[in-house]
Amino acid sequence: MYAKQLDISFPIPEDRDREILSEHGKLKISNRPSLIRRNLLEVDDYLNLLPQVRDFCIDSSISDLKLLSPHLHTKDKSVINFYLSTNNEITSFWEGKDEFDDRWTTDGGDTYYNVKPENLDVVYRFCAKPGDVWILNPQKIHSVLPDIQAEENIKKGNKDRRLIHYVRKNTRKMIQLIFNIEIDEMIERIYA
Repeated sequence: MYAKQLDISFPIPEDRDREILSEHGKLKISNRPSLIRRNLLEVDDYLNLLPQVRDFCIDSSISDLKLLSPHLHTKDKSVINFYLSTNNEITSFWEGKDEFDDRWTTDGGDTYYNVKPENLDVVYRFCAKPGDVWILNPQKIHSVLPDIQAEENIKKGNKDRRLIHYVRKNTRKMIQLIFNIEIDEMIERIYA
């Protein structure tokens, strides 16, 4: 399974300054990070919505996301995103040859790596809206891009000038809970 929307409503966290935990995926097109993770002081408010899997949560954050080229996580087994704001971006899951790629970002974290899109095909996609909650399988290759055209350009290796403008003016914000059990077991526990 790649992802599943969960039927959960959630509280909106207070808008305030938060400590930066980490920055990832520094984009070559803008010299800015793709993902900024900030301290989620209210983690219990979100874990209390999912008591069946609470003990398996290993990390949490409020995350600001620009764009993510095809990548996969090497340690996280499942992620639940509580979407606070979106810009109609498409989260896509890809299948194909898993080959390291550093053309789009200047860093690859120790918990993820980018994958060459030329040998991949999109097999599943969704467009999250504010207020949505999705569980994702981060060990499957996935991306977050503004539209299908951007996917096609990245797959062909074309520079998409629109992405420069996009990353300057758009940010997706979400609560992220990271778990050490796989998506199938998560769903089984949540709906048991």
